[in-house]
Amino acid sequence: MSNSSKSESEAYELKDGVLTIYDGAALDNEYFDDRNDIVKVDLPAGLKEIHDEMFSEDYNLVEANIPDSLKSIGYEAFESCKRLKNIDLPDSLESIGSSAFAYTGLKNIKIPESVKEIGDSAFFRTALQEITIPQNLQKIEGGTFAECHDLRKVTVEGNALTDICLRAFKDCKNLESVSLPESIKLIGESAFLGCESLKEITIPATSRCII
Repeated sequence: MSNSSKSESEAYELKDGVLTIYDGAALDNEYFDDRNDIVKVDLPAGLKEIHDEMFSEDYNLVEANIPDSLKSIGYEAFESCKRLKNIDLPDSLESIGSSAFAYTGLKNIKIPESVKEIGDSAFFRTALQEITIPQNLQKIEGGTFAECHDLRKVTVEGNALTDICLRAFKDCKNLESVSLPESIKLIGESAFLGCESLKEITIPATSRCII
């Protein structure tokens, strides 16, 4: 027997662990955080924003289908979704909020080149193994990838990145090497503190980097 519930407005439906949102306006009035009965989320075409804390602490969530229209993911939107290991972000995405994916089980993620802003601690203590910084990102905020203990490789695309803020990669114990672009100007306090496996940081001679 299936377990199904439907809102009075029929803007969304939860059936057998799958939350299907038919009308993006439902997200303006409803929150689906701190739930154990949501395994998969299907978001509607045309959706532009996932609000703050929308799916945080949904401990059994393993899949979220995001439409090509999405532009922003809010603060703690998927925070502590511990079974969420992969997610496909659309090329329309421009910003990822603070702690949006913190404490999730993310192992792999591709940050689109369209992303221009990533909030502090956005990927704090995830299971990421490698990350590519998109070419339009100018700043890695404080604690963005801190305590990602499985992170081994960081690749910076393009020549836009100027700031790596405090504790950005703190305690990434398996991070081995980082190569930075000429555009880098600032490496913040404790940005790489506790990176026990880090043997080399390459900074171009032409950079005016301040450490």
